[in-house]
Amino acid sequence: MKHKFSFKVTLWWVLALLFLGVSLLVFGEKDARQSLMENRMLAGFPRLSLRGVFSGDFMTEFENYLSDSFFSRSELVALSEDALGLFSRRNAEDVITQDIGGAIEDEFDARSEPTAAPDEPDAAPAAPTPLPAPTPEPVKREYPVYSERVSLGSAVNERDTAYTPLSGYNFWMLKTDGTRQLVYDYTPKSIETLMAGLNAFRAALPEDGAVHFALVPVAQSANWWTRNTDKFCGWLSNAEEYMEALADDGVYIYNAPAILAEGLANGEYLYYRTDHHWTPRGAYKVASAMLQRQGLPVTSFQDYQYKVNTGYLGSIYTENPSAALKAMADDIEIPSSLAPVHSYVVHNLTASREIAYMREDWSNYLAYLQGTQTPWRRIVSGASTGRKALVIADSFGNCFAPYLLPYYDEVHMVDLRKGNFSIEEAGGSVGDYMSLYGVDDVYVVLSTASGLNYNFTQKYLLQYLR
Repeated sequence: MKHKFSFKVTLWWVLALLFLGVSLLVFGEKDARQSLMENRMLAGFPRLSLRGVFSGDFMTEFENYLSDSFFSRSELVALSEDALGLFSRRNAEDVITQDIGGAIEDEFDARSEPTAAPDEPDAAPAAPTPLPAPTPEPVKREYPVYSERVSLGSAVNERDTAYTPLSGYNFWMLKTDGTRQLVYDYTPKSIETLMAGLNAFRAALPEDGAVHFALVPVAQSANWWTRNTDKFCGWLSNAEEYMEALADDGVYIYNAPAILAEGLANGEYLYYRTDHHWTPRGAYKVASAMLQRQGLPVTSFQDYQYKVNTGYLGSIYTENPSAALKAMADDIEIPSSLAPVHSYVVHNLTASREIAYMREDWSNYLAYLQGTQTPWRRIVSGASTGRKALVIADSFGNCFAPYLLPYYDEVHMVDLRKGNFSIEEAGGSVGDYMSLYGVDDVYVVLSTASGLNYNFTQKYLLQYLR
């Protein structure tokens, strides 16, 4: 009788696992994707081949896929981290070096490569310091006036047909000992796919239109540098050089790591300490570089009025809810518009409802533009410049887009990450919206969490244009 009961329990257990496994295969996510909670790539469904089966690689990859695609996995990971955090005694340095830096090393094959020794800085970069309370200053309530838009022309960005691509492209952390630590690596094919999408967007714009692109590191990389200045002295990305070589006239590439590097070295508050996003100060630097290249008079950061909400604890803290990170709580600086604006969520091309532009009563990253609004966001400004812009971005765009408002009558926004845009819900493609609203310029601003190795650039950017 005892053996019969054990047999039944075992049988039902096997059947339950079989049912769960079949459900996972049918309904689980098949593509590899970024886990911001764990700061690593989750495994996708492995490619089936005879070589993989006989070598055992397929089963190893399949086990990783099952582990990473388990139902409610993120909730279970968060619950585990919360429980561990209750007993954490680590200080701030331990959290940064062990969790953030360790994740980078484990995730991205952190090998060191000899290279020329970088220039030694005059002084060690300062670690991030708490944001001081803003000093009240007179705020402009008029948009800047400019009479001519500088033509960027083919002479500035003529495609380099003589460029010979490298075997691979990388984003590195630069070490003080003269070596480099690999963080991300990109294939030439991934860059070529991205540029096919950007060039297609340029072809859909008016003759004087332009596409501007920047790939922005997440805060973990910035914090890993600024909290370990004895080991790191900067970062370097060379993927942009191949992008520029493939860019059609009117497509402009910006090296965001290079733009942000000096400010980070000087201890500027460009990234959150407890969250993976950049701050408005970081977004402003990249936006300014794009506007300056167009010959536009850039509105000063201080010309915006900011509502500052304190005590923000973001995704990095969620991963490691320790007292050390809690003491590093961030400030949310919410910029006002320089003139009245109206913000809308649009679907079916023209059906819209008005929503608040910002949420000044919120103390988290969703305060910026109320977070990602799907399927389409339209912000109407009082700029009266005769031009309209589209921002294609992940959540990093919510800090970026406000700094374009003084230069465009309308700023539109779309997030092409899975679940945020569908042609059925939108009632048309991105190209349909661009044509309907008369978009002149496109800004594509993505974090490395959505960048060159993911479906945003490798699939959806070109697919949703048509």
